[in-house]
Formats: sequence, structure tokens, C-alpha cells
Amino acid sequence: MLLNAFLSGAFAMGLAVGALIFLSAWRETRDSLFLYFAIAFTLMAVERVPLALFHQMKEPHSLVYLLRLTGFGFILFAIVRKNRRSA
Repeated sequence: MLLNAFLSGAFAMGLAVGALIFLSAWRETRDSLFLYFAIAFTLMAVERVPLALFHQMKEPHSLVYLLRLTGFGFILFAIVRKNRRSA
């Protein structure tokens, strides 16, 4: 249980660092792809916190899972939007 919480927190930290990197890239280029990725990584990092704190939560049966789904939706939207603008 303790190792699971530790690894979940480490994963959340990694996602937060990734979000900051994408945010930094967006500030330099103003490319919306980086902004959407930063938002997605932030949502997935926030989603990890309740899973780490309340280890009795089951992922498929919790509303917290919707944050991860929304994050992946942002990534998919950003990729499709970037490909349509490039074509």
C-alpha cells in the first residue's frame, strides 16, 4: 500500500514536470499543441493525487478516472487539430 502511494506520487510529479516543460515550450513558440499537452498532463497529474491519498479507490469505478479520460481527449484533440492545420 505504501509503495503504491509512493509510486503514484512519483508518477504525478513526473506528469507535473512534463506539464511545466510543455508550458515552457508553449510560451516560447505560442503553438497551441504545447498548451493542450500541458493541460492534459496537468489533468493527469491532478488525477493521481486522490488515487495516492485514498488507496481504497478503484480506478475503473471512480469519477477520478474522468480526469484521465479528459486528459487523453485533450491530447487527441491537439494532435488532430495540428494535423488539420498542417495539411
